[in-house]
Amino acid sequence: MKRFTSFVVFVSLLNILICGCTATYSKETLSESVVELCREEYSINVKSKVVGKTLAIYLPLPSLFDITLSINKKAQEMMQNVILSASRIVLSTDADIKYYCVIAQDVRLPEIQVIVIKYVTDVKRAFFQDISRGEYFKRTIFDININPQSKKEESVKKIFSKHNINPELEESVLEEFFRSTPIEMKDFGYWQDEFYVKDIEFPEFVAEQMSYRIRNRFREQELLKKEFLVASVLSSYDTVEGGHFFNIIFDVKYKEILKLFGEISNKNVIYKNIFLEVADCLYGYKFKDFDMVKIIDKNSPYRLFVSKSDIYNFKKKKLDLDTILQAVNAANVVYK
Repeated sequence: MKRFTSFVVFVSLLNILICGCTATYSKETLSESVVELCREEYSINVKSKVVGKTLAIYLPLPSLFDITLSINKKAQEMMQNVILSASRIVLSTDADIKYYCVIAQDVRLPEIQVIVIKYVTDVKRAFFQDISRGEYFKRTIFDININPQSKKEESVKKIFSKHNINPELEESVLEEFFRSTPIEMKDFGYWQDEFYVKDIEFPEFVAEQMSYRIRNRFREQELLKKEFLVASVLSSYDTVEGGHFFNIIFDVKYKEILKLFGEISNKNVIYKNIFLEVADCLYGYKFKDFDMVKIIDKNSPYRLFVSKSDIYNFKKKKLDLDTILQAVNAANVVYK
């Protein structure tokens, strides 16, 4: 899977070489251009929608997984071609597109979806070698999940069915209260001929990317993969009483049950790796519109609060990691 995601993002980067500098694709017909380009050059039928500065593309696949539960070769090829088309268009349009999102689903099982989200500026920066290839790969959000809208509607339908409520009323309730623009990026998807995509804002993209990077770190680094199991990592960008905060709530479990009763040094391993990804992400984007990052263990009183200045001082080697991690030793300690 890692090899495939790397190839996907690298293909979109190479595409810049063939993109012109003029506005080939008009903002008035941008969605139609995506559909036309995919159909004419790759014989792929997609649907497209522009939501603010975000371009969303739906790709129906004849099949998604092979017998090993990996994305099959045909699906990979189709996704690569659609991502290539999206890159060409967003880099050659007069529309102000900041992000593009490709949603791929198996038409036989649309409840399962693959989502790829790219920040257009990252593509440009990689071409000019302003960021490394490895960093470029990390900046692509790639996720396989259960369609959030399908889960929502299925839950409602079960309740209505249990109480034998009229199907017409059920449909009315779903339409009125449950079929709306998602509030968060984690709820993106395509369901029953409708896009569930919002206009992405940069702070929430950074927050979502931190979650993605943390999960990948624990799943891909051999030592971490042997020791820990990532149940969930949820990140958000919140404004409270005039301040801006990143909240990261994680559920990372030890694979060996005895380590649950280990010293705080074991817990520090988790906080260390989460903090390193957070610092790399924020410093890499030079993002400064926040006051503090709150890293919270869902299953214990331990937490780590780190200010913006300390994150930047750490990246500039003016502050060491051990000093930052000292704050994990007690609940509700704020390191300033």
